[in-house]
Amino acid sequence: MKRILLLLATALSLFAAFGIETYPPEALEVFSQKYLNSLKWETKEVVNLNIGNDENRTATPVKVMRVSNDSYDEYDSEKRYMVVTVTEPGSLNKVIYNRVDDLDSLVVKGKINKKDINIIRICTLYGTLQALNLKDAEFENNTIPNDAFWNESEQWLLPSSGGMLLRAVNLRHVILPDNVREIGQRAFNQALYLEDINIPSNCTSILDYAFAYCKSMKFEKLVIPDGTTRITPFSYLYCESIEEVVLPASVKRIETAAFENSKIKTIIFPEALESIGTAAFSGCYLTEIRIPESCKKLGDHDTFSLNPTLRKINIPEGVTTVPDAFLSTCPNLEEVEMPSTITKIDQYAFFKCEKLKSITIPEGTRSIENYAFYECKSLTELEFPVSLTDIGVGSFEYLSNLRTIYSRAFWPPVCSGSVVFGPKDGTIKPFMTNKYIPVYVPRDCMKYYKGAPGWSYFNNFIETDDFTGAVEDIISDDGTDNNAIYNLQGIKVTNPAKNSIVIRNGKKTIFR
Repeated sequence: MKRILLLLATALSLFAAFGIETYPPEALEVFSQKYLNSLKWETKEVVNLNIGNDENRTATPVKVMRVSNDSYDEYDSEKRYMVVTVTEPGSLNKVIYNRVDDLDSLVVKGKINKKDINIIRICTLYGTLQALNLKDAEFENNTIPNDAFWNESEQWLLPSSGGMLLRAVNLRHVILPDNVREIGQRAFNQALYLEDINIPSNCTSILDYAFAYCKSMKFEKLVIPDGTTRITPFSYLYCESIEEVVLPASVKRIETAAFENSKIKTIIFPEALESIGTAAFSGCYLTEIRIPESCKKLGDHDTFSLNPTLRKINIPEGVTTVPDAFLSTCPNLEEVEMPSTITKIDQYAFFKCEKLKSITIPEGTRSIENYAFYECKSLTELEFPVSLTDIGVGSFEYLSNLRTIYSRAFWPPVCSGSVVFGPKDGTIKPFMTNKYIPVYVPRDCMKYYKGAPGWSYFNNFIETDDFTGAVEDIISDDGTDNNAIYNLQGIKVTNPAKNSIVIRNGKKTIFR
């Protein structure tokens, strides 16, 4: 009966939900004092093995503190916990290969290489190894190798019933040595049950997918080591327990999907940051974002999309395009600081930002792409600049609280397709953009707007010279403007858009 209970406990330890807490202090190095205080302790004999070229290796009993286990009557310390000192890299398998099925906690000392890491991976993938202490180990080239605890061909299974199943390693607690300077690609990828791991202070290179899908990692505050220059693609993808990230001043680039779906709430970008990659912070829980002026690259798409708690963000001066789906589906976004350098607002950029109450579309903006402001139902006013020439499909559909539109362009911006503000046939549905709101256009331009595709949705055009914020007179410092041309904000321009309204010699005129 005792043996049966022992086998049952070993089998259950394959699943994180039934993890058996049998980790000695030497293996855990006090991950959590509260956790350790909750356990019962007793003294046990274990074997300390020194391995290498010597075929006549000896086993020396040593005294250690050992966690007791009350889930079964018989407890064999030699089968559950081992300390190994490696004197020749690559020889670890000689000792632990036959212990794959029953090794729970492992301490490894000495120089180790990829072959040693592979046997440890086998122990935690096919066996019950959950606690790994490498504090006194020395990795080859001070680098944790690529795919250290990940093997795609072994871990992605193709059952006969179809689909794919993931077999995850059982690692829960890991201590890395201080001498580690690089963690390789996919080193801990898909380690779903990994809870505790330290990032050594000298580790300034953490490569692609290093901790991707480590959903159980308990990093309330993730501190990136000083000297790190880039956060690599997908490195913390789906690390759902990270709440705060502390970046050093040395970081220049945050790359594709680095923190996607990591659920972080707080991050402060360093002043020298140069770029934020595609989907880098998509699916997080940030509330306010301040991007430094040094950052001119904001990824191709979804940079901060799907942040349900985000309320405020700025886009730095010098950025020319608001990326595709940049802030898509951020339902609580209220404030966006737009730079004067924007020339294009890409598709889905502010899609379903339902609480966005106002937006400045700066002079110089030439195109607003498909569904850019779709269902931004808190917007009450839109002002299109003189420079705007193209508006994409569905860009301003379902703006149910929109009350006024100002369009400064002499020629109506071209609307792609027939549905930009609402359906061509004028059908009125709940929450649609109101077709009866006033649309202010430049004097003598109403006839162009009324018949223009997209614009013909509206039936209340008003011609005016008095646009909000327009400048009536321009007076140069030296008493003459030498025929200089200014836009309606009073900014001198050298290449105004054709047919735009400008100010020349203190009077408004159409630039031909």
